[in-house]
Amino acid sequence: MMNALAGKRFFRQLWDDYTGATAIEYGLIAALIALVLLLSTGSLGETMVLMFENLLGAAETGKEAAAGE
Repeated sequence: MMNALAGKRFFRQLWDDYTGATAIEYGLIAALIALVLLLSTGSLGETMVLMFENLLGAAETGKEAAAGE
């Protein structure tokens, strides 16, 4: 019976212990920030590629127009 009470007391103390909760919360916040940065960087990369492709196309069109004059 003594071991059952000691085990119950151990699990009760473990259940009431919140010292690791803050570390877990900070870890979740850091993971969320990393996910947002990863997704936004991917989207930004695609936008930048399109922008430079359009810029290159405009430069080539301007070069052809200048050569034709």
